[in-house]
Amino acid sequence: MADGFDHSAKALLRAIACGPKRARTLTLEESRALLLGWSAQEVTDLSLGAALMVMRSRGETPAEVAGVALALRQLIASAAGEEASASPGAGASSTPFIDWPCYAGKRGQFPWLLYGVKRLQAEGIPVLLHGDDGRDAARPGGYSRRSHVGQALHHVGIPTATSVAEARAFIGDGVSCYLPLSAILPRWRELGSLHATLGIRSLLTQALKFINPLNAPLGMRAFFHPKLEQHYAEVIALMAREQGHGARQLLFRGFQGEAEPNPRVETELWQIDADAYAEGHANGACPRVPSWLLPACAPEGTQASLNALADDAMAHRQLGASALPGAGDDTWQGACVRASLAAAYLLTERADCADAALALAYSGKAQGSGPVGRLCALMMAEGVTEAEALGLLRRHSMHTGQSMAVLADGLLRQRGAVAQ
Repeated sequence: MADGFDHSAKALLRAIACGPKRARTLTLEESRALLLGWSAQEVTDLSLGAALMVMRSRGETPAEVAGVALALRQLIASAAGEEASASPGAGASSTPFIDWPCYAGKRGQFPWLLYGVKRLQAEGIPVLLHGDDGRDAARPGGYSRRSHVGQALHHVGIPTATSVAEARAFIGDGVSCYLPLSAILPRWRELGSLHATLGIRSLLTQALKFINPLNAPLGMRAFFHPKLEQHYAEVIALMAREQGHGARQLLFRGFQGEAEPNPRVETELWQIDADAYAEGHANGACPRVPSWLLPACAPEGTQASLNALADDAMAHRQLGASALPGAGDDTWQGACVRASLAAAYLLTERADCADAALALAYSGKAQGSGPVGRLCALMMAEGVTEAEALGLLRRHSMHTGQSMAVLADGLLRQRGAVAQ
């Protein structure tokens, strides 16, 4: 081990762990150097693990997360023989595509966003999903209890890429794909082993959300605890300034550990234009007011009652057979798909407001065929927009506790009786 870097590593550890009065946080460059030093075998596993535990204990700063994310990007580029600072979209596809990291895994539910990804591809918007397979050395059997995207792909038919180059080829052909972390970063196995030994979360797992392995021009970023949007926005800003560019990204609070909005509640969406940060036109603060408020779009009821109306097996059959998954689908699972689609439509500028995005997700390019779609068509003939019609019906559903389909069917019957 080179003495120079050994002393530097010790200096970094002293900086963050020398005591409550003298300890300080690491700068972006220092946190990047820490991980790159580990990769070069100039920082030991013990030193890296100690640093991660200290940072976790007091809370990681945006600069520390950004530095590690930039180091991971450098390691990924080195493994693939590419340039880590490539601009968004470089070498992947002339068509805009979405970078959608899914690492945490969903608690007790299927990641329904996958059907949204299938539909986005059909509509000309390929998506790069990336994550791990849920393997956890600390658990019996080696896997976590969460439902990970990598384990659910067979339900939807999304292919798995075996390398960054293959993922780039899929996206270039307009095909959405999943890129496992083991293919993105071969040395993750060592980092994952260290992570399992520590037995705690660390900024490594947080930094993975920002690696954008194909330099996509668009990105979905989910956090899972209240009031983290400021922290994430600052990470994005710091990385954009350091690289001189950045992707347009959508921040929101995820659902049950997965990077998809919760369809049962109103979701705040923040659009972060990283290029504005890179060019110095914005600071690291997340806007106080969200860019959009995505309304709840799920039918009312307890989870048990919703599952009784349409269990997952039925939902898979219905969504899998649909050319436009989520369109005209009033089930709980269909609402999960629509919430993810609406967020993607806002990010890709296919819609300019949340109601219009949900309306597009519900109808696609044609009216839905169910009672909700028929009622919306009648209301639109009377001068009401589709977004307004869906918004009125959704609010009435939440007020009465009846599903949108039941309400629409009842209103259609009333209209028929009046007409007679």
